[in-house]
Amino acid sequence: MKKKILLKKIAIKRINLVFLFFFLLMSVLVSCTDGDTIEQEVVTTKSIGLRTTLNKIKGDHGIDGRVATSCFDFVYPLNLSYNNSTVVLVNSEAGLLSLLENEHNSLYIDGISFPFQIISTGDGTTMTVSNEADFQNIVEACDFPTFNDYITDGTCYNFIYPFSVKNHNNQTVTITSNTMLNDMIVTNNGNFILDMVYPFSVAKNGQNIPVEDAYQFFEINDDCVVACNCDPIDAPVCVQTTTGILQFQNECIANCAGFYTADFVNCN
Repeated sequence: MKKKILLKKIAIKRINLVFLFFFLLMSVLVSCTDGDTIEQEVVTTKSIGLRTTLNKIKGDHGIDGRVATSCFDFVYPLNLSYNNSTVVLVNSEAGLLSLLENEHNSLYIDGISFPFQIISTGDGTTMTVSNEADFQNIVEACDFPTFNDYITDGTCYNFIYPFSVKNHNNQTVTITSNTMLNDMIVTNNGNFILDMVYPFSVAKNGQNIPVEDAYQFFEINDDCVVACNCDPIDAPVCVQTTTGILQFQNECIANCAGFYTADFVNCN
């Protein structure tokens, strides 16, 4: 009798182990889906290159009402992080688009784990992106819209001075006037804007709006194009101002900034 009871206990333990194995297996499978939180330690880096790229992807896929073209595709999976430091796994473009569609001012993606790979949509070349400097070079080579482009192409707000920016030498520069801002971008010399120093404020429609992060600033700039109902086509027009020649992406955007045909000059 004791032997039978012992065998019965062993059988029950085996059954429990089998259930435990399947439970753990299912947990692993579920944890590999898009957008799941990663429990193990994964190092991510806050990246304006990433935020610029994600803003461009939103345009490519009509998120926020914008239309544009792409330059490269990510090689998945990717480890991305939110502004609250939560790290998530993204296995596909569909998964990334789903995350982007659900972003908002309080929760948005701002970091990525280096290195990662991309594939050129032109010739199919695979490249490894090792750090933020690599990422910035790729973003600029692809001519993705940056803060410099938004400022020179025309804005629907005014900066409240002074505020500070970071240039590509990772130096912080305090901007005290519109003239200084335009000179910094037009003169270039490697000192053009990489990112803003947050927070700062802009004036729009008679209100002062605090800008807390890159996500919010991209949204404000994208709204300028949408509010003017301008297509983001490349047909540059230029205007002579007291601070130099400003180039706008197209006539519609120039009109939105308050300039018209009589104000246009030769861009060359």
